[in-house]
Amino acid sequence: MFEKLKEIKCPCYSILGNHDLKMMDSVKEVEEIMGYDSSTYSVDAEGFHLVFLTTEIRPELGLARGGCYKAHYLSEQSIAWLKSDLENNQLPCLIFTHYALADDDEINDECMFMKNRADVKEIIKNNKNILAVFSGHTHRTKRYVEDGVIYYVLGSLIGCHEANGVPDGVYFEVDLKDGKINVTEHHIEI
Repeated sequence: MFEKLKEIKCPCYSILGNHDLKMMDSVKEVEEIMGYDSSTYSVDAEGFHLVFLTTEIRPELGLARGGCYKAHYLSEQSIAWLKSDLENNQLPCLIFTHYALADDDEINDECMFMKNRADVKEIIKNNKNILAVFSGHTHRTKRYVEDGVIYYVLGSLIGCHEANGVPDGVYFEVDLKDGKINVTEHHIEI
């Protein structure tokens, strides 16, 4: 798997997920190890605006099944930042977040979703520059369309949800060209 990742010859960006936060003592420790600031941010690259939403946790609410925290939400400060960032952007835009934003009737475990996803989706649906939103965490690979916005949910590259210990081995290849997006799903044996 890591050999495949080494073939990627482009900038790499990352956001924190529940395993980063569960296995480390603090967000600060993750940032020191990964070498970047984990806050919500955006970058312009190759004529596209890329937005990375980092959720916050509320450990006082306790742990859910699997050891992930029950509450993952986008802070009020990050929501205000997102509104401003999107209002000031004129480029085709992609949004990335770890926790699912799209509704999924087959999942009834709320710890799989960003808690205040309705507020975030309200901002997203009113912006005509957004081409797609990418998330993970649910260990399901799906494509949804809500309010005209395409939501891609990525399974797991190395996690194993239902395959008797065999990693899912799924990843997306996202080709950005001429203001358009083409997403290809790939599976590798790990």
